[in-house]
Amino acid sequence: MENRIKVLKLITGEEIVTTLKPTDSGVFILNKPMTVTMTSPDDSGQMFLNLTSWSFAGDSERVSLEPKNVLAILDPTTVIINEYNT
Repeated sequence: MENRIKVLKLITGEEIVTTLKPTDSGVFILNKPMTVTMTSPDDSGQMFLNLTSWSFAGDSERVSLEPKNVLAILDPTTVIINEYNT
């Protein structure tokens, strides 16, 4: 798996958008992990996806994650890639 943007579905139900890098030890290194959240419906009833920092209290620029905490690794949509890169 090359070092690129992925969506991780965690066992907690969270979806994380990140640049993912596996290591020789099997641990994943997440660079700039972002949580996917949905907004409340606006007046027209439309909802939007937002990306927010995975951790507000800690330095989450580079995070280690055990693979046992990941249910699936997915390719992000073009919309999510563009949002992540802004």
